[in-house]
Amino acid sequence: MAAAQYMDVGKYLSESWNITLKNMVVMVVASLIAMLFSLVTIGILSVPLWVGVTAMYIAAKKGKKPEIPHVFNHLSRTLPLLGAGLLLLVVVSAGMLLIVPGLIFAAWWMYTFPLIAFKGMKVFEAMRKSREIVRAKGTWMHVLFLVIVWIIGAVGAVVFRIGWILTMPIAVGALAMAYMDECTG
Repeated sequence: MAAAQYMDVGKYLSESWNITLKNMVVMVVASLIAMLFSLVTIGILSVPLWVGVTAMYIAAKKGKKPEIPHVFNHLSRTLPLLGAGLLLLVVVSAGMLLIVPGLIFAAWWMYTFPLIAFKGMKVFEAMRKSREIVRAKGTWMHVLFLVIVWIIGAVGAVVFRIGWILTMPIAVGALAMAYMDECTG
Protein backbone atom coordinates (compact mmCIF):
# COMPACT_ATOMS: atom_id res chain seq x y z
CA MET A 1 0.00 0.00 0.00
CA ALA A 2 1.37 3.40 -0.97
CA ALA A 3 1.94 6.00 1.72
CA ALA A 4 -0.77 8.60 2.06
CA GLN A 5 -0.02 12.00 0.61
CA TYR A 6 0.28 15.07 2.77
CA MET A 7 -2.82 17.25 3.25
CA ASP A 8 -1.92 20.89 3.86
CA VAL A 9 -4.59 21.82 6.43
CA GLY A 10 -2.93 25.13 7.27
CA LYS A 11 -2.86 26.14 3.61
CA TYR A 12 -6.59 25.51 3.19
CA LEU A 13 -7.45 27.49 6.30
CA SER A 14 -5.10 30.33 5.32
CA GLU A 15 -6.47 30.53 1.77
CA SER A 16 -10.02 30.57 3.09
CA TRP A 17 -9.18 33.28 5.62
CA ASN A 18 -7.53 35.44 2.94
CA ILE A 19 -10.41 35.03 0.48
CA THR A 20 -12.91 35.81 3.23
CA LEU A 21 -11.05 38.98 4.26
CA LYS A 22 -10.71 40.14 0.66
CA ASN A 23 -14.41 39.48 -0.06
CA MET A 24 -15.84 39.96 3.43
CA VAL A 25 -19.16 41.59 2.57
CA VAL A 26 -20.09 39.27 -0.28
CA MET A 27 -19.09 36.11 1.63
CA VAL A 28 -20.95 37.14 4.78
CA VAL A 29 -24.07 38.14 2.82
CA ALA A 30 -23.93 34.88 0.82
CA SER A 31 -23.65 32.88 4.05
CA LEU A 32 -26.55 34.79 5.60
CA ILE A 33 -28.65 34.07 2.51
CA ALA A 34 -27.71 30.38 2.59
CA MET A 35 -28.56 30.18 6.30
CA LEU A 36 -31.85 32.07 5.96
CA PHE A 37 -33.11 30.05 2.99
CA SER A 38 -31.95 26.84 4.70
CA LEU A 39 -34.05 27.72 7.75
CA VAL A 40 -37.08 28.86 5.73
CA THR A 41 -37.06 25.64 3.68
CA ILE A 42 -36.51 23.45 6.76
CA GLY A 43 -33.10 22.43 5.43
CA ILE A 44 -34.31 21.24 2.03
CA LEU A 45 -32.21 23.84 0.18
CA SER A 46 -29.34 23.82 2.65
CA VAL A 47 -26.91 21.69 0.69
CA PRO A 48 -27.34 23.34 -2.75
CA LEU A 49 -27.09 26.80 -1.18
CA TRP A 50 -23.92 25.98 0.80
CA VAL A 51 -22.49 24.36 -2.34
CA GLY A 52 -23.15 27.74 -3.96
CA VAL A 53 -21.10 29.44 -1.25
CA THR A 54 -18.41 26.81 -1.87
CA ALA A 55 -18.49 27.75 -5.57
CA MET A 56 -17.92 31.38 -4.61
CA TYR A 57 -14.69 30.45 -2.81
CA ILE A 58 -13.57 28.37 -5.79
CA ALA A 59 -14.28 31.31 -8.12
CA ALA A 60 -12.28 33.64 -5.86
CA LYS A 61 -9.38 31.18 -5.72
CA LYS A 62 -9.38 31.13 -9.54
CA GLY A 63 -9.15 34.94 -9.59
CA LYS A 64 -12.79 35.52 -10.48
CA LYS A 65 -15.13 37.80 -8.59
CA PRO A 66 -17.46 35.87 -6.25
CA GLU A 67 -21.02 37.12 -6.63
CA ILE A 68 -24.16 36.65 -4.54
CA PRO A 69 -26.17 34.94 -7.35
CA HIS A 70 -23.63 32.08 -7.22
CA VAL A 71 -25.37 30.97 -4.01
CA PHE A 72 -28.33 29.85 -6.15
CA ASN A 73 -26.39 28.26 -9.04
CA HIS A 74 -26.85 24.67 -7.87
CA LEU A 75 -30.57 24.62 -7.13
CA SER A 76 -31.08 22.49 -10.25
CA ARG A 77 -29.16 19.74 -8.39
CA THR A 78 -31.39 19.95 -5.29
CA LEU A 79 -32.78 16.41 -5.51
CA PRO A 80 -29.46 14.54 -5.73
CA LEU A 81 -27.86 16.89 -3.19
CA LEU A 82 -30.82 16.47 -0.81
CA GLY A 83 -30.74 12.71 -1.27
CA ALA A 84 -27.01 12.60 -0.56
CA GLY A 85 -27.51 14.90 2.42
CA LEU A 86 -30.20 12.71 3.96
CA LEU A 87 -28.22 9.52 3.34
CA LEU A 88 -25.04 10.99 4.83
CA LEU A 89 -26.97 12.43 7.76
CA VAL A 90 -28.27 8.96 8.66
CA VAL A 91 -24.99 7.10 8.09
CA VAL A 92 -22.69 9.65 9.75
CA SER A 93 -25.12 10.14 12.66
CA ALA A 94 -25.31 6.40 13.23
CA GLY A 95 -21.52 6.25 13.12
CA MET A 96 -21.28 9.10 15.63
CA LEU A 97 -22.91 6.85 18.22
CA LEU A 98 -19.44 5.30 18.46
CA ILE A 99 -17.72 8.60 17.53
CA VAL A 100 -14.74 7.23 15.54
CA PRO A 101 -16.81 5.53 12.80
CA GLY A 102 -18.84 8.71 12.41
CA LEU A 103 -15.70 10.81 12.02
CA ILE A 104 -14.32 8.38 9.46
CA PHE A 105 -17.60 8.32 7.50
CA ALA A 106 -17.76 12.13 7.53
CA ALA A 107 -14.18 12.30 6.23
CA TRP A 108 -14.71 9.64 3.57
CA TRP A 109 -17.68 11.44 2.10
CA MET A 110 -16.67 15.08 2.64
CA TYR A 111 -16.29 15.71 -1.11
CA THR A 112 -19.63 14.10 -2.05
CA PHE A 113 -21.60 17.34 -2.40
CA PRO A 114 -19.12 19.23 -4.60
CA LEU A 115 -18.60 16.12 -6.75
CA ILE A 116 -22.35 15.95 -7.34
CA ALA A 117 -22.68 19.68 -7.98
CA PHE A 118 -19.50 20.44 -9.92
CA LYS A 119 -18.81 17.12 -11.67
CA GLY A 120 -22.43 16.03 -12.21
CA MET A 121 -21.87 12.68 -10.50
CA LYS A 122 -24.69 10.54 -9.18
CA VAL A 123 -24.93 10.15 -5.38
CA PHE A 124 -23.27 6.74 -4.97
CA GLU A 125 -20.68 7.51 -7.64
CA ALA A 126 -19.74 10.73 -5.79
CA MET A 127 -19.60 8.91 -2.45
CA ARG A 128 -17.35 6.22 -3.93
CA LYS A 129 -15.06 8.80 -5.56
CA SER A 130 -14.88 10.91 -2.39
CA ARG A 131 -13.97 7.85 -0.31
CA GLU A 132 -11.28 6.83 -2.81
CA ILE A 133 -9.72 10.30 -2.74
CA VAL A 134 -9.78 10.54 1.06
CA ARG A 135 -8.36 7.05 1.55
CA ALA A 136 -5.60 7.67 -1.00
CA LYS A 137 -4.66 11.02 0.53
CA GLY A 138 -4.98 10.02 4.20
CA THR A 139 -8.20 9.37 6.09
CA TRP A 140 -6.85 10.55 9.46
CA MET A 141 -5.60 13.86 8.05
CA HIS A 142 -9.07 14.41 6.60
CA VAL A 143 -10.65 13.55 9.97
CA LEU A 144 -8.34 16.06 11.66
CA PHE A 145 -9.15 18.67 9.01
CA LEU A 146 -12.91 18.17 9.46
CA VAL A 147 -12.66 18.42 13.23
CA ILE A 148 -10.72 21.70 12.90
CA VAL A 149 -13.26 23.06 10.39
CA TRP A 150 -16.18 22.04 12.64
CA ILE A 151 -14.51 23.72 15.62
CA ILE A 152 -13.99 26.93 13.61
CA GLY A 153 -17.64 26.87 12.50
CA ALA A 154 -18.86 26.24 16.03
CA VAL A 155 -16.60 28.68 17.88
CA GLY A 156 -18.36 31.67 16.38
CA ALA A 157 -21.74 30.39 17.48
CA VAL A 158 -20.66 29.38 20.97
CA VAL A 159 -18.12 32.01 21.97
CA PHE A 160 -19.20 35.08 20.06
CA ARG A 161 -22.92 34.23 19.65
CA ILE A 162 -23.23 35.73 16.19
CA GLY A 163 -19.60 35.15 15.25
CA TRP A 164 -20.70 32.24 13.08
CA ILE A 165 -21.43 34.91 10.46
CA LEU A 166 -17.67 35.04 9.98
CA THR A 167 -16.60 31.55 11.04
CA MET A 168 -19.08 29.64 8.83
CA PRO A 169 -17.80 31.19 5.60
CA ILE A 170 -14.21 30.48 6.65
CA ALA A 171 -15.10 26.85 7.39
CA VAL A 172 -16.92 26.47 4.07
CA GLY A 173 -14.04 28.16 2.28
CA ALA A 174 -11.51 25.78 3.83
CA LEU A 175 -13.56 22.83 2.57
CA ALA A 176 -13.65 24.47 -0.88
CA MET A 177 -9.87 24.88 -0.90
CA ALA A 178 -9.41 21.22 0.10
CA TYR A 179 -11.80 20.14 -2.65
CA MET A 180 -9.83 22.14 -5.23
CA ASP A 181 -6.52 20.55 -4.22
CA GLU A 182 -7.68 17.05 -3.45
CA CYS A 183 -10.28 16.50 -6.19
CA THR A 184 -9.36 18.74 -9.08
CA GLY A 185 -5.61 19.29 -8.75
